[in-house]
Amino acid sequence: MTSLSSSGNLDAHAGGATSTVADTQARVPRAFDMSGMSEAQAQLFAEINARQNAVKHKDDITDRQGYRIGDLRILAKFNATSELLVMPAIYRLPGAPDGVRGLANLHGNVVPVFELARWFNVTHDPKATEMLLVLGYGEDAIGVIIDGLPVRKRFSPSDQVPVQLGHARMARFATAAYRDDSDAAKPGAIWMEFDHQRFFDTFARRFAVE
Repeated sequence: MTSLSSSGNLDAHAGGATSTVADTQARVPRAFDMSGMSEAQAQLFAEINARQNAVKHKDDITDRQGYRIGDLRILAKFNATSELLVMPAIYRLPGAPDGVRGLANLHGNVVPVFELARWFNVTHDPKATEMLLVLGYGEDAIGVIIDGLPVRKRFSPSDQVPVQLGHARMARFATAAYRDDSDAAKPGAIWMEFDHQRFFDTFARRFAVE
């Protein structure tokens, strides 16, 4: 049953419960004038507003692909990785600097393979299967050797921390860092978003000089 209360608000009675437009109005931004709405219209408006807020919150979530190299926990955007392989044949380069495993022929494209464990002074997990993760595409692709399969990682804005809290040698190649208290193997671990293009450009300049 619907009636007009003494205060001028529209009341809806159902099973002894009373709901007013004023009650619904409290759940939406004050900028919207709901005084001319019916109870049904006000309720619909409140539900739409709640869904919009939920979508907005979802947009704040950082969704990444996470992979491990020893104690390193590294992130990459999903569109930054092009392939994941069980270790293919790798051809060593005479005189190549430490940290370069060699070259891999992937579908006719020659890809340099980096041993980030050497670059960042960590040790591979001996229990994990070595995999080759390819970052980038075409001539810009590089391969990195990782421990086991990548995992999906999701972070909220409150998880973000300064990159300086992560691995010190990795910080210069990190665009962001996130604290993960849900990491069962290492609670409070810092995951760092790896800028592989910056890393490769730095290596190329250094190697060219040498």
